[in-house]
Amino acid sequence: MEKIIYFDYAAVATFGLLIIACAVRKMIKGHLNRDFFILVLIGFISTFSDIMAITLDEAGNDYIVWKYIFHSLYLFFHSATLPYYLIYIIDLTGTRHLTLDKPTYKILVFLPLEIEAFLLVLNAVTGYVFHFGAAGEYIRGPLFSLNYLIAGFYMVLSLVHMFRYQKALLKGSMWSIFVLFPVVLAAMAVQYFFPKIVIEMFACSICYLYIGMIVMRPEEMTDSDTGFMKTDIYAERLKRSRINKATGSVLMINISNYRALQHSLGYKASLELLSLISDRILVSVIRSRLRGYDLYHLGEGKFRIIVGNGERPILLQSAKEIQKDLSEGFLFRNAEISILTNVCILHWPDDIGDFDN
Repeated sequence: MEKIIYFDYAAVATFGLLIIACAVRKMIKGHLNRDFFILVLIGFISTFSDIMAITLDEAGNDYIVWKYIFHSLYLFFHSATLPYYLIYIIDLTGTRHLTLDKPTYKILVFLPLEIEAFLLVLNAVTGYVFHFGAAGEYIRGPLFSLNYLIAGFYMVLSLVHMFRYQKALLKGSMWSIFVLFPVVLAAMAVQYFFPKIVIEMFACSICYLYIGMIVMRPEEMTDSDTGFMKTDIYAERLKRSRINKATGSVLMINISNYRALQHSLGYKASLELLSLISDRILVSVIRSRLRGYDLYHLGEGKFRIIVGNGERPILLQSAKEIQKDLSEGFLFRNAEISILTNVCILHWPDDIGDFDN
C-alpha cells in the first residue's frame, strides 16, 4: 500500500525551521529552552526516519537492513516524544525537585522507554515488534501494541502532573501545552482509519510551532543580546519555587561599572560588550562543571544563575571562576576595558523573597 508522505515532508521542514530558530535566537540555554530544543530535535529525527522507512518500504524486498534501522529509529524516537514532553512540563512547572530528582520517579519515567529500546535492539532477531514478509512488506509483530500502551502511560502521567501543578505554570500556558494531547490523538485516529495518510508527525510539528510562539515566547522570555532569560522569567521562577516549596541557590553577578561603560561606549557598543560578558560567564560556568543551571539577565549588567541544592558546592567554584575571568577585563575595539564585578551567593527561600533586583 503506497502511503502519502507529503505531511511528513511538511513536518520535517517545520521541525528544521524550529531548530534553526532556536539556534539563531539562542534558545538553547536554561532548562526550558533545552527541553524544548530536545523535543524539536526528537521530532525531526522521528519524522526523517519515518520518511526513510516509508521510502524504503516501497523498494520491495531490497534494503532489509536499512528498513530495520529506520523503522526502529522511528519507533524509538516517536515513543520518546511523550516522556520528554513530560520532562518539559516538569520544568515548566518547576517541580523537578518533587519528581526527577527522586530515584523512584526517575525510574518510573525512563523504564518504559528503556524497555522499548531493549525490545527494538532484539527485534532484528525476534521480530516481536515488527518484521518483513517474503515480498519485503512491513508486518507488525505481537508486541507492536506495546508502543500504544507506553504512549498511553506517558500521556496519563503528563496530564496528571500538568493538572496537579497547574498553579505553577506560566501565565496562559496551561491550555497551550494541553493542546498537544487532543491534536495528536485526533491525528492517530485519522491515521488508523486512513492508513495511507501519514499525518501524526505533522500534527506534532504544528503543536510545537504553536508552543514555541505562545509558551516559549522567545521575544518575551529570552534576551536577544545575551541569550539569557529575562527579568520577568526570573520573577516567575522565584514565584514557582515559593508555590512548590522548592529550595535552591542564586549566584548574583553585578557589573558595578556597567552604567559608566554604557555612557562612555555608547548604547550599541555597550550591547556588544554585554554579549562578550555573557559569553564569558557561560564559558566560566561550563568550565566549573556546574549542572542544571538557568541563566538570567536582569538588565544593566545584572546577571543571575539559579541552581538546585545539589549544585551548591560547585556553585562556589563557579563564582570564583566568574570573578576571576571577568576581572581580567576585555580587549574591546582596540581598548582595554576593566570590569568591576560583585559576586555573591544567596539561598532561597531563606535569603530571597518573591523577587530580587
